[in-house]
Amino acid sequence: MTTAGGARRTATRHVARAVAADPRVVGAFLTGSVLAAADGDVLSPASDVDVVLVVDAGEPPRGPGKSRVDGVLLDVSCLRAADLADVDAVRRTHWLAPSFAGREPLLDPAGRLARVRAAVAPTFAEPADVLARCEDVLRRSGSRLQAVIGAGGPGGACTAERVLSWVFPASLLTQVPLVAALEPPTVRRRYAAAGAVLRRCGHADLAEQLLDDLGCADVGAGDVREALAVVREGLQRVRTPVPREFAFAADLEPDAHPVVLDGTAELLDAGLHREAVFWLVVTAARLQQVSGGPEGWFRDLLAGLTGIGGPEDVLSRARRSLRTADRVGGVGAALVRGR
Repeated sequence: MTTAGGARRTATRHVARAVAADPRVVGAFLTGSVLAAADGDVLSPASDVDVVLVVDAGEPPRGPGKSRVDGVLLDVSCLRAADLADVDAVRRTHWLAPSFAGREPLLDPAGRLARVRAAVAPTFAEPADVLARCEDVLRRSGSRLQAVIGAGGPGGACTAERVLSWVFPASLLTQVPLVAALEPPTVRRRYAAAGAVLRRCGHADLAEQLLDDLGCADVGAGDVREALAVVREGLQRVRTPVPREFAFAADLEPDAHPVVLDGTAELLDAGLHREAVFWLVVTAARLQQVSGGPEGWFRDLLAGLTGIGGPEDVLSRARRSLRTADRVGGVGAALVRGR
């Protein structure tokens, strides 16, 4: 049994080892859902702990990704120290600001991160800052969805790359209600977390609309279980180590398997099978990218979970999410005003 407090202590020890191995690492902080967990909260075996290493010079190395350290699944990434220099930009960035709103950094020998925290924390909950972070989400989502629409017509195959270019910015809209409710952003459980906020605040219809835009509003639990079995088999066939030139290699290696397999099973057991579709699609697409083989199995899984049968459907979904973004922004602003 791992508690959030124990996981944070493990992350701190891991960061100390990273500093010893690379003197460019000048700080580290937590991000993601672990920020909101109390020390005594028990973490699910399917949960990971997101750690960001701050690198002082040059381009940050690609983080080692997910690895199990003393029983804790850490997901480590890197960020340039220069990216934290503009504290006003940090205050307005939806995924960065929560890391400096409450908990102290994991590592900050020179006090650089403390200065960022001193600038971010006092106004973190003020409506102007919260609305700016909501706009940050909408801007990122909108620009990437527009890129999907501008990149291609209906010709060609519905490739894994094309699906990933759509599903991430479309799903990013779920972060607006989380930002508005002062909850930390999350990735795999984003539809479940956003749905909980929206239903609690009387906007269950928007939660349904977000699922409908993904294409899984009417998918059955049995279909999701079958897709999980297909993804499980695919993960077992992956040759490890996955080549590091693949951006999300560590997400497909054995240490990371519980995140998608056990995590999806947890959502299924909780009656949140539709909310599990996003990460199943993402994992299946990445498996297809790594395998490089025929895409028939991937297209079948995609069609069964989301109803997407071809690239024209991807374009249609991107346009639909752009329309939904206006409503998401309005609801987010209303949640901020009503807090």
